[in-house]
Amino acid sequence: MGNEKSASYGNEEYLGQIINHQWSKSSEFENLFREYVKKFVTYDVSYFSILRPFFEVKITEIFAKYSQYFPIFSSCNRIDKIVQTSSLKSHWCCECPKCAFVFVMLATFISKEDVVKIFGENLLNKESLINTYKELLGITGIKPFECVGTPDEVMVAFYLTHKKGEFDEDVVMKMFLGEVLLKIKNIEEIKQKVFEVDDVSSIPEGFRKLITK
Repeated sequence: MGNEKSASYGNEEYLGQIINHQWSKSSEFENLFREYVKKFVTYDVSYFSILRPFFEVKITEIFAKYSQYFPIFSSCNRIDKIVQTSSLKSHWCCECPKCAFVFVMLATFISKEDVVKIFGENLLNKESLINTYKELLGITGIKPFECVGTPDEVMVAFYLTHKKGEFDEDVVMKMFLGEVLLKIKNIEEIKQKVFEVDDVSSIPEGFRKLITK
């Protein structure tokens, strides 16, 4: 499977339980299901996630090196419905939390010109997405029920994008600079954490070299 470390992070705590809409992609589920397969199905199959050692931001850093895929990839869950009911020819709705998340992740590693070209517009300059970005940053509401990364990853993405200076005059970045960045005391420590490659012991030995290259 291609489930990343970020998927193990829940959306909200409710009645003493962590609610995670991605639980079937979490490391907890992966470990339980792997043991189930071995116990009740077959020893010949090992269930694992090749991307488990990485947070989303690290995966994006790797993906950003392959620009040939920029015009054709998508990570928007709404666009199929939009395309079915309109003549829109796009891979992105540019309104949902998933689009907002992927935009700032990519902006961390590629130029403003290139990321705007991918989406067709600048999502860091859309006032309608300010509250969505606040939820992604973990400063209001709950983590959106979408397959997005952790608030720490989003903070680091905004921080690194700000250091490039290309988006500083845009409304969402101004929100981050005015309401979030000044309150973060350990941003370099958080950055180090989200770029770490986790333990790969759950990955069969024959596949580990793909992770450790």
